[in-house]
Amino acid sequence: ICCRPSPAAVVSAPPVVTPRDPQPNFKESGSPTAPVTCELYADYECSHCAAFDLQTMPQLSARYIDTGKVRLIHRDLPLANHRYSRLAVLYADAAGQAGYYHDVANRLYRTEVVWSTDGDVDGQVAKVVPPAVMAKVRSQVRDDSSIEDSVKADEAEARQKHVDRTPTLLCNGRIIGPNLSFPQIEAQIDPLVAQR
Repeated sequence: ICCRPSPAAVVSAPPVVTPRDPQPNFKESGSPTAPVTCELYADYECSHCAAFDLQTMPQLSARYIDTGKVRLIHRDLPLANHRYSRLAVLYADAAGQAGYYHDVANRLYRTEVVWSTDGDVDGQVAKVVPPAVMAKVRSQVRDDSSIEDSVKADEAEARQKHVDRTPTLLCNGRIIGPNLSFPQIEAQIDPLVAQR
């Protein structure tokens, strides 16, 4: 069972965004030749995932991803007990194809307490995606089965790797956790980086 962040965690002012080029590998960050590959299984309606994204991810990025030590692959694992999680994934992935994945993911995590109550994922996404792009995102969410296929592929990977909760981080195929604090992650990643 996930806990909910306090309403104070909701950001009121959306960031300014500009049109971008399409991104085919929008769920990957870091160098493709990094010595460590991590996979993050997450659910937008999970408050623990939101806390990880907002608090731990900036440290993980600064220390490992931005320095070329870790390649990170985001995997979608919308949990069945979260009513709007799958819809959130569809919006994030459609926006990702247009270059707005990180903007949308961040917005969804910051406002999870709002849209998980009223189901207005569209309204939150529209605050960080330009109107012309938003029209395409809506069309893809409604009509593009390849996005749903991508989610199903991530879910199949999760079953194959025995991932049954979010957030779950795998580094070079090994599950890190259950504590996903940054010191715990460092303790697991540093030896993997040193081996290469």
